[in-house]
Amino acid sequence: MSALQKAIRRGEADLATRAAATLLRADPAKLWRRLAGIVVEDIGLADLECVKLVMAATAGKNFRREFGGEHRVAILVVARMCEAKRCRAADDLFISVSYHHELKALRGDIARETLTEHLSRVEGRGALLGASLAALHVSGTRWNGQVAGAAINPKALFAAMRSAGIDYDIVVLGEQGWKRTREALPILLPLVSRARPAGVLPVADDEFPPVIIARNGVPTYWLDGFSYEGKAALARFLRRNTTSNAGFASMLPLSAVPRFCMARSSVLRADWFGDGSSGPAQ
Repeated sequence: MSALQKAIRRGEADLATRAAATLLRADPAKLWRRLAGIVVEDIGLADLECVKLVMAATAGKNFRREFGGEHRVAILVVARMCEAKRCRAADDLFISVSYHHELKALRGDIARETLTEHLSRVEGRGALLGASLAALHVSGTRWNGQVAGAAINPKALFAAMRSAGIDYDIVVLGEQGWKRTREALPILLPLVSRARPAGVLPVADDEFPPVIIARNGVPTYWLDGFSYEGKAALARFLRRNTTSNAGFASMLPLSAVPRFCMARSSVLRADWFGDGSSGPAQ
């Protein structure tokens, strides 16, 4: 799955389609669920037509059968995702509301609010960060701020988004994405659209280091900090005497855990964009 997402992110259709075909043979349900997550995480507001395509393709086997079957639809969809412009605004918002130190008090306050108060924040078009935290609580999706036993109502949440005047189609896509994945980012996609700038944003190609092909024929960039091999590689790197490690040591305590998290985050952000935008594009 890591190779699939990294290849889509870099626009490398050959590797992405090969990875999709491999996952389709091994676990078809996992492939369709993962594509629904990737399109929200990596493409999102930059190409809503692509999001619509993926949500349609992941609707069920009957739909895919009408358009040529599992393999044909998977290859067509993944190739289209590789061509799409990319926007990670929903993921940026999720990371901010989940971990930003200046939002610690806000996270605590909203966690203690009632279901009615949460829905009011969403429907009232209040501050984006507060509304996003409230939406995560109402949805019941699993995340680090989830409150055990709290009242949830996903149906009422999406109704509140519509009542708030958020674009109907984007709310539908968010709801479909949430039903497919039960992840946090589809919940935030409609909300982050409220902050979408008008006009056309500049798009530029990033320069990447040379691609190194591993012995198994797969580029080594798929070995991120969320794969077993990537974790092992980062652990070995952190034991070396390097400038990066000296910087991590100056900013973080002796514990290896936060240093590992920073190293993993640094690698992820270096790999975010290929032919992508720095924000939502219209």
